[in-house]
Amino acid sequence: MTGQSPVGVRPVGVSSQPTQPVATIGQFLSLLRRRLTAVLACVFLGLVLAGALLVHTPNKYQATAVVDVSPIFGTSSSTTSTSNATAVSTITETRIATSTSVALIARRTLGFQGTASQLSEHVAVTSPLDSRVLNVTFTSNTPTGAADGANAFADAYLEYRTTTVQAALKSRVALIGSQVADLERGIRALKPPPAGTDTSQYTSQRNSIQSQIQQLQGQINTYQTSVVKPGQVAGAASVPSAASSPKPSLYLAGGFLLGLLLGIFVAVVRDGRDNTVHDSAVVERSLGAPVLAETVTSGDSSTLAALAAPRSAEADAYRTVATTVASETTSHQVVLLCGAGAVASNLAAMNLAITFADQGLRTVLAGPRAAVEPATHLLAVNPVPQSGRSLLSHQLAASANVPGLSVLSLGDEVSLGATLRANGDNLADVLSTADMVVLDGVNIDFPSTLLRLGHLANEAVVVVHKNQTTSAEVERVAQQLAQARTTVLGSILLNYPSGLRRRARSATPMQSSRPLVDQAGVVSRAGAANDVVPTGGSAPEDRGDGDTDSFSTASATTRRS
Repeated sequence: MTGQSPVGVRPVGVSSQPTQPVATIGQFLSLLRRRLTAVLACVFLGLVLAGALLVHTPNKYQATAVVDVSPIFGTSSSTTSTSNATAVSTITETRIATSTSVALIARRTLGFQGTASQLSEHVAVTSPLDSRVLNVTFTSNTPTGAADGANAFADAYLEYRTTTVQAALKSRVALIGSQVADLERGIRALKPPPAGTDTSQYTSQRNSIQSQIQQLQGQINTYQTSVVKPGQVAGAASVPSAASSPKPSLYLAGGFLLGLLLGIFVAVVRDGRDNTVHDSAVVERSLGAPVLAETVTSGDSSTLAALAAPRSAEADAYRTVATTVASETTSHQVVLLCGAGAVASNLAAMNLAITFADQGLRTVLAGPRAAVEPATHLLAVNPVPQSGRSLLSHQLAASANVPGLSVLSLGDEVSLGATLRANGDNLADVLSTADMVVLDGVNIDFPSTLLRLGHLANEAVVVVHKNQTTSAEVERVAQQLAQARTTVLGSILLNYPSGLRRRARSATPMQSSRPLVDQAGVVSRAGAANDVVPTGGSAPEDRGDGDTDSFSTASATTRRS
């Protein structure tokens, strides 16, 4: 042995103190694996809805015309043109290009039947930074409509800009003309001085007014000779070859993400409502004790891993448990192996007993008759007597396959209390001859059986079935063991193959001879009803006839030994 555990076995932890649960990435991924069907169903639903939306969404086409914006107006002088160019604000021009005034001109060109506001909703104008370029994009249901709309808005913008500039020039020329007329009337109003007097003041006023008139006429000539430059269409919109929307990749990606989020939500909700044990942390919180070992088991009720495959991970898991149990004390010890949750048939008790025997310990596997009956062929043990009157020492049978291992039948579960009372001292003597006694509390039917076996045991190990046992079942077993005042050393977590489904124990062949039990846990045979303890109850210590129950004496004797 190298000290390293095989794959599939989780050794006992250092501390058994309960820790605050913390969600990790690994636990989240494990949750998704457990709910993979629900997640995939939601993802598929999201893709189907995205595909349906994609099919029913009408195609939209976009075309873009590029407009080079020039100064509002200029002259033949390059200096003036350059100075005006710097005054162009593309932010302002972008707003103008999408205005209702421009839309009215485009509406007339396109013959659009709606309002100008409705038409302007189809156009979007952008401008790159530090440029005099406007990108006029028009959206339509047809490729031709998109190209025509973009070109119409580009031309309408230039036409609106030209009309606005020309109107501004006419208004300015008219304003200057009125100023010139006022100055000319001022000249005519000047009266020349009489002959022989000083005319310098008159001449100065007249020359000043004429100078102003000449300046204003120069401005009029400048405006009248100005060339209006609204801009030009640098790139006409062409007919698009494909629809701009809807985009299949975008719709499918959105459907996938939406379905995935929905699947994760459903998985978290369903997992939150599911109290099935999926990992060791849940077991440790519910039981209040560490998981001693965790392994995958074949679930084959006819094969003992400790015998058939001693080097397997499952066999090593039982060695881990045996080492932990045996290290508690060197004296005689009785360990109860009990199960949380019902399965078809469980060989954990036999495997653990074989493991103790292989370590050189004189071992007795004890339990109700139906629990130890499979040992007759699995361990090559002679059939135990069926009579309940014989002493328990007469029913102790040695295994031919495993040296040092004996099997002891405690009789039928229904009459287990009577059997233990009748064989109190004798049972203590029989069990004291062994180094290790394994009580099979896994393959039982009644909670009262677990309580009675718990009174015999020093410690208990709980068998938990991963993805089958619920946390409520683990907590119930912990309460029953606490009621029996049995110390819980820990648990062994068995992971069954996905094909092996949990079945009711009453349907298994090894327990077909047991009496039927109703939903209240009461045996249908009236004579056995007094010997059954309901779930959560305690084993009776007195029959009511004044005699002290010898079962408690046997329990105390066994624990002391």
